[in-house]
Amino acid sequence: MRNLFAAALTALVLSIGLFGCGDDHGWTEVDENDPRLVAAREEARRTFPDFLKALKSRKPGDACSVEVFYQGVEYIQIQVLKASESELVGVVESYPTQVSLKKGATVTVSLADMSVLSDWAIYTEDGEVKGGFVSAEQAKLERGSSGG
Repeated sequence: MRNLFAAALTALVLSIGLFGCGDDHGWTEVDENDPRLVAAREEARRTFPDFLKALKSRKPGDACSVEVFYQGVEYIQIQVLKASESELVGVVESYPTQVSLKKGATVTVSLADMSVLSDWAIYTEDGEVKGGFVSAEQAKLERGSSGG
């Protein structure tokens, strides 16, 4: 039950970061090429070995998630089942609209080109968050100019 809750919370947090809350959310849209987001993506890629290490020692209630730029078309959120330096396997958490995937589908993503990796996060059963560089930066930027 906790793992389901953690997965739902992960999807919600990252979906808000990706898609916002609709037109009336009062947040500012952030350019994907904003230098702060680019730096956050670089940090996620640089620290990906930390994700792999934490994934191996995760507890049953931990939710391990990545965001990838799938097929060079769309950012999707994946609940990771297993991963290595060269690929990851997981379940699609987001609702893709531009690629032929559905929420809940199992997908394998090649990491031969690490530029597909956008972000990673681990949400522990204890409420600790590791990673989440892009989603945290995007949330700050979107709220920043609205004062909210």
